[in-house]
Amino acid sequence: MGFQDEYTPPRRPTPELPGYLDRVNYVVRMWQNPCDAPWIVYIETAFPAFLDLLISFASFGLSDIARGYFRPKRARTGMHGRKAKRSGKRKPKGIPEFGEKVGKNLPGYERVSARKVSQGVHTLWRIDGVIQRLLWWWLVIDVVSEFLFRWTSQLYATEYCEKAGQPALSAYTEEGGLLAITGWHGRIFANTDYNKGGFLWTGGSIRHPSLAFDLVVATQVVNIGEQAFAYTLAVSTDGTEDEIFAQTTSSLIEPGGSGECVLKVKMPPGKLAVTLDKIDAGFGEITFGQIVGMG
Repeated sequence: MGFQDEYTPPRRPTPELPGYLDRVNYVVRMWQNPCDAPWIVYIETAFPAFLDLLISFASFGLSDIARGYFRPKRARTGMHGRKAKRSGKRKPKGIPEFGEKVGKNLPGYERVSARKVSQGVHTLWRIDGVIQRLLWWWLVIDVVSEFLFRWTSQLYATEYCEKAGQPALSAYTEEGGLLAITGWHGRIFANTDYNKGGFLWTGGSIRHPSLAFDLVVATQVVNIGEQAFAYTLAVSTDGTEDEIFAQTTSSLIEPGGSGECVLKVKMPPGKLAVTLDKIDAGFGEITFGQIVGMG
């Protein structure tokens, strides 16, 4: 719904990539001080960094293709021969490298790789295999640490993490009750996700005694009557229509249809905020509502 768009900003530029130790320290600090963000925010911020990770692992050069094409079949880095047969162990296959896989599928590979080479050349190829294995794992460390850094950087850029450690409250309702053309109704959010930093919260009203805070209220409503109606969501400073602080109205909702309202306001310190709503005709039902306060 529209509420999610308020708190899932577009992808922002990632800070300049630091060294390995700085990346690790950055990620460790992030997970030691997590944000109260919905799981969808974690997924959306991880997706671009995960694509970069896949591209890095899938990339290869001409040297990788040449290595896979010209490497003699008997030039292995694992156990082979009688020792392998006695131990009953197979040579470890490791993680395949795409460049070498391409080289092994080129025309003439079987004839070239089956050629006889001297013991010295054979030894050089085995040394190369050990070096390539070490370089592969170095690549893994580099790419994974970069992925975690880019992911946490994007996560820190969301509004949830930018205000981490500051006063915050989140509550919701999935059974908001019926609406009729009887004037304003007090909206109750019975399920509290979290309340930290001094918010005074009753389930239907919120205030902070000493800080101004951003307040976002979002609701979804279904028309269960036979008349079209407009749905209005408001914040009152005393719970009555005489002290409406801010309000928003949906477009016309036809019978059997649904609509939503998202109201975002800045509340002064010590000012009470009570959520009210109403319809101007027929009957409706609240199917979901959420309220978030951030200092």
